[in-house]
Order: sequence, then structure tokens, then C-alpha cells
Amino acid sequence: MSGQDRPWRQRFRGRASGNGRVYQAGGHITINEAAAPPAGGPEGRLWNVAGAVATFTARDLELAAVTSAVSDHPGVPVVLHGMPGVGKTQLALTWVYANAGSASVVWQVRAANRLEVVADLAQLADRLRLAVGDDLELAARAAVQELNGRDDWLLLFDDATPDSVAGLVPVRGGRVVMTSRNPNWAPAGVSLEVGLFGPHAAAVFLDPSAGGPGEAAVQLAGELGYLPLALEQARAYCAATGRELAAYLADFRRLRLLGQGIEHGLHAPVTVTLALALDEVRRREPGAAQLMMVLAQLAPADIPRDLVAAGATVLPVPLADAAVDGVYADQVIRVLRELALVTADRPGLLAVHQLVAEVLREHPMPVSGRYSLWRRLLRAVGTGPPPRTWLQVGADLLAEALPADVENPVHWDRWALLLPHAETMIERSDPPTETIDILLYLCGSYLHRRGEYLSARRYLTQSVEVRSHLLGEEHPNTLTSMHSLANALFALGELMAAPTLHERTLAVRRRVLGEEHPDTLTSMDNFACVLHGLGELRAARELHEETLAVRRRVLGEGHPDTLTSMSNLANMMRERGEVAEARELNEKILAVRRRLLGENHPDTLTSMSNLAMTLHILGEVAEARELNEKILAVRRRLLGENHPDTLTSMSNLAMTLHILGEVAEARELNEKILAVRRRVLGEEHPETLTSMHNLGIDLYVLGEVVAAKELILRVYRLRFQVLSEQHPDTVNSQRNLAIIERRMDEEDPDTLERMTKLANAVYVAGDAVGARELHESVLAVRRRVLGEEHPDTLQSMNNLAAIERKTSGFGSSESS
Repeated sequence: MSGQDRPWRQRFRGRASGNGRVYQAGGHITINEAAAPPAGGPEGRLWNVAGAVATFTARDLELAAVTSAVSDHPGVPVVLHGMPGVGKTQLALTWVYANAGSASVVWQVRAANRLEVVADLAQLADRLRLAVGDDLELAARAAVQELNGRDDWLLLFDDATPDSVAGLVPVRGGRVVMTSRNPNWAPAGVSLEVGLFGPHAAAVFLDPSAGGPGEAAVQLAGELGYLPLALEQARAYCAATGRELAAYLADFRRLRLLGQGIEHGLHAPVTVTLALALDEVRRREPGAAQLMMVLAQLAPADIPRDLVAAGATVLPVPLADAAVDGVYADQVIRVLRELALVTADRPGLLAVHQLVAEVLREHPMPVSGRYSLWRRLLRAVGTGPPPRTWLQVGADLLAEALPADVENPVHWDRWALLLPHAETMIERSDPPTETIDILLYLCGSYLHRRGEYLSARRYLTQSVEVRSHLLGEEHPNTLTSMHSLANALFALGELMAAPTLHERTLAVRRRVLGEEHPDTLTSMDNFACVLHGLGELRAARELHEETLAVRRRVLGEGHPDTLTSMSNLANMMRERGEVAEARELNEKILAVRRRLLGENHPDTLTSMSNLAMTLHILGEVAEARELNEKILAVRRRLLGENHPDTLTSMSNLAMTLHILGEVAEARELNEKILAVRRRVLGEEHPETLTSMHNLGIDLYVLGEVVAAKELILRVYRLRFQVLSEQHPDTVNSQRNLAIIERRMDEEDPDTLERMTKLANAVYVAGDAVGARELHESVLAVRRRVLGEEHPDTLQSMNNLAAIERKTSGFGSSESS
């Protein structure tokens, strides 16, 4: 009996509904008794570090000090501390880019509070594909433990405090650099102070003329507190406006005396320089001032330069014009760059200093009451939006900018850029709005497709809660979130919670939306897949057939959802032995998907995988191998080595190699798959159990019978517990375990001795043919187990020779 290596994952399309689930081919290896012999940064890295500012004023001595401190104190964080605006983060980023080398994990952790540290390390745990449940603190600690076992990583904790990072800093194998406003890190870290410019250096920075800085530069530098960020703001303002330093000094003093709601303290110089800069921006280009307020709401990470292009319907006027006018967008950004409010040192990306963003959030300018033409029309009839905050504007913009099609990897680079900003919007919005709910759902759907199931479950759970509160439990969007959460639960192997939630969602959709609504059909198809995974094959097939019939009638033969239903039904047909029919259907689906979606689309690859499995069963193993190798190469390139779909392809290829007799290669591949699945999904997940089972069969074929029995026995016990006694996979493990135990009984020395004595007795009783067969069986086992020259093997050879001589009339020999 064979079973599926089922990827317990679902597909999503669009904002309103998830697409039907697409099974991928894969399978258990089953012992054939008759044939039993005697499975985000630089390429290749986990990288989330923001870009260093190209115009950063190099501090060679400080960079060298960081290098020396890291080298002299292995395993101890090097902490760059100083007041806000002195350039700690830029110094750290410059050092990271210069010293990352070949590190495979280069990760920046927001560390202003423990929630940020835990969230960013938990995200790293997801990217490392660690199976840690839904506790974020445990996930963060698992990431730290994983790094402690490696030697190829570099972490940057930004704006850290001793309390925020306590217990969450790896200490072995890699390097840790931190920035902090707190100087007190001993003995947990080595502190290096990043100070202000000296008076002369600050004045020269403002006025680098050959004759030395003038009196205005000296006085202005002093009043700016020699703070590098404030000095940069002042220099940029004068350069952009042509204003003399003396005039700027007068403006600075006047604005500071007026107060403008400014509190004295570390932020005071920057607050005043920003007020002057923003006033100049408003004078030159109001849309640029609006963009600056939007950017200040985002995460301290790279910002796509073209983000504003998505905001035609949600941005205030005149900024909304930048969404449709590229020339105006460039002009808006140029103004901000000239005033040193943003940097654009890497192609296509913008960056905002954290202190600049913080001050602007503390002292926001009002959002314009004028919106785009569409929103003005709505307001005219009394249905327009209420006044918004800049945080709401930023959230609206991201909701428009995030790609809704999370299925296709072509959008994942965009998602990687925007995800930190969406997560920041979610964290800062209280209470959540309908826009925040959209972000929750989209982030959850994307993370699920990436195989980051824990984070997906977290966001989708929040989405269900928010939509239930805002829209009601039976609203179509709430049901969509419930459906997607059920998919995530099933992907995590939660075989009780997932079917319950799927069944509940389906029942409500049938009652509220009707039997033939596309969302109802999606629930039917996915619930059928759940039943399939639980081993309820008859019920699953009936539901698949019902769904396919309705989709053909309502959506048409070539609709993507109809093709999904056809694919799922073809897989069930193959399992029921209707292999030729399944092949015909798989080939039809693949042809359509190739034509409509292209060769490398995920759905096309799934169809190729299903066809390869069918060819495998039909005995066309060489063709199946060629197809599996092609799929695996594409998935490795598009999805990464450890993505769940890539692992499924590796498992399929391992099974094909096994059948072709390349069992050692299959074993190596299955060991790799099992290691990843154990880490990502946990020991008891159905996919992990499939990998354990397949590896056990490889061991059996390679003659490691004891190890094979131990592994298959563990799989059987876990399947009995997790799936059920009657589940096809459990039955398969039980059958293979019985075969292994029978072989082990046959190879037991006492058993072989008893068989030898029985052969002698049979011969004495006059059955020479039966005696010969028994002696031949014993000899075959002893040759395989003990070797050709073992005394027991030689004795069996003598016994068999004696039988041959006696039956041929050539004397006698004593048997034992």
C-alpha cells in the first residue's frame, strides 16, 4: 500500500477568498515483499539589514575600534552607545557591510523594547524554519539557540537596552554589535562611546572653506550641540536654499525662542532644525512635506522609492498627484533629499533616520482635508472618510501597495521590502481599523505561502478576531480569515483544530453565501483535502467530485479553481488505482496551466509534480526522475532550499531514486529532508512522519534492519497516536513493520539453527526436495548476514552439498 507525502498547505488568491488546495505528488516508499532484498538580502543569505548611508561621514578611528573590540572579545556584544543623532546606527551599519564577509545570517533586530526584540528574533526563527509553536518568546529563544550552534552569523541589535535583550543574545560562534543610548553594559557587553563632533570639527562640517570656519558656523555648531544629525540638517538646508549660515542661525534662534511646542532635551536641536526644514519643504513643495509625514510612520528599514505610486486613491492632495505623475514624484523626493530629510543611497530605495521619524511623529503637521478627486466626490455626498492621522494614511498606502497575489514568487521581493512596514503599522495601531485588518490578512497569507506557518497563524488569528469585532462573525471577510486560519492550522499539523474550523466555515458559507458561491466551493474543496489528509478517502472523493461538478457548471472548464478541483480529484483517482485515468487528467491540467500561467508558475509546477508521481506508479520511472529533477531545480531557485514545496520535490525525487536502485543517494536526501522537517514542523507532523518512514525503508533496503525497525516502529506509534489506527498511513507503517520483524526473525541465529535441524528431519523423513529448499533458505540468509566465509555459512554449504551428493548417490556427510 502506498500513501501520499501530502504537503499540508493551502493556496490563497485575492483578498476575499482563498483558492482551493492543490495537492502535490509525493509518497511513501512501501516494502514490496516479493522484491525485498537480502524521503532576503544578498543571494543565499538570511539578510534583513538596512543599507548604510553612502554619504555617512566616515569615522575611521571608530570603525577600527569596533573591529578591534569584536576581535578581542569573542562571544561578547560590542555596544556602540551615545545620545540620539550622533550616528551610532550608521556607524554600525557601515561596519556590518564592511565585515559581514560570508556570514549566512546577517540580521538586524529592533531593540528599543523587548517586544521588538522578541518579534524580530521570532521572525528569524521562522526564516530558519524552526518548529517552536506559537509562543513568540520561545521562538526567539529557539533562534538564539540555533545561532549558538553555528559559526556563520552576525547580529545587529539597534537601540538596545540591557533589559530589552536580556537572555536573547547568542554568545557562541558569531558576532554581535549593538547600538544603545545606555552606556552601562558591563559585564554583558563591551561599550564603545560614539560621541559628538568636537567644536572645531563641527564648525568645519558646517563651513569647510579654506580659510577656516566663520563665527556663524562656530556659534551655530555650539547651539546645535555638536550633534551630527542636527549639523547635517542645517548644512543641507543652507545648501538647498542658498541661505547664509548667519541667517540660518537667526532663524534657528527665533524658532527656538517661539517654542513651537518644543520640549528641551536631547531632541530639541533636531526638532528645531526639522521644523525649519519642513517649513522650507512646505514652501517649496507641499506634497513633499506630506510624503515626509507618511515616511515617518514606517519601520526603520529600506523604503521602496515607488511606494507612493500605489496611493492615488488614499493619499491627500497634492501628494496623490505623485502616484500618477512620475516627474512630480521625482521632484517631491528631490526636495526631501536636498533638505537631508531622506537619503537615497541605494537604487530604488529611500531611508529616514530613526530620530527624524520619531520627532516628526511627536510633532506632526495636520493631514490635509483634501484628498484625491475620488475621495472629494465621496465627501461631497456625505460618505467620505473621517479625518485621518498620518499613521492611518501610511496604513492605507501599504494596504494598496502590498501585492494581493501572494501565490506567485515573482511578487516576493516586493513583499520582503514592504513586510517590515506593514508589521510596524500593525504594531502601532490601537485599536485596529479595517485597513489594519487588511494588513493582518495579507501578511498572514504571504507568510503562509512562504512556509512561515507560525507567523502566519499569529496574524490570521488576529485577523479573525478583528474582523469578528468590526464586521461580525458571519461577514464574508471574517469567513475568509477563518478559512485561511484553518489552512495554517492544518499546515502546522493541528489535526483537531483545523478540520473543526474548516467544517464550521463551510457550514456558515453554505448558509450565508449559498451552495454555488465561489467561497463556498473553496471551503468544500479544502475541507475535502483535509478529509483526504485524515484518511477519510471516500468522503473526500465524494466532496471533491461534488465541488468539481459545480465549478465546471458555474466557472467553466478552464477556470483556475476548476483546474484545482480536477487536480485534487486526479490525485484521489491515482490512489484508488485508476492510474491511467489520472495520468490523462493530469496531462490535460498541465497543458492548460502551462498555456495560461507559464512553465514556472507554482500551480504549473504542482501539476508537473502530480504527473511525475503518476508516471512513477505506471513504471515510467526514468521519465518521472527527469521531471522531478526539473521541478526541484526550479523550486530551489524560486522558493529556496528549505521551502515546504522544495522539500516535497526532494522527497519525490528520493522515492524515484530508491525505486531505481540508487538507495544510498535516496537515503542521503531523505536524511536531509527529515532534519529540516523535524526542525520546521516538529517530530509528530504528518510530513515529518512520512520522511521518517521513507528513511526507515532506505535503511531496511541497505541492510540496516535494526535501525530500520526502530524508526518504522516510532513512526507507527506516532501515527497511531496522531492520525488513528485506521488511517492509511498508519496501516502502511504497521504492514512494513511486520515485514521487517519477520525478516529479523528469519535472520535470528537460533531460528536458522532450528531451520537446519528441521531440514535434516525432513530429509530423514524422505522429503529430499523439501530439505534442499530449507537448507537453501538458511544458506541464503547466512550468506547475506554473516558473509561467505563465516563458519555457519560454510556449514550450510556443506549441508546442502551433502543433500546433493546423497540424492545423486555420491556417499554421505554428517549434517548438524
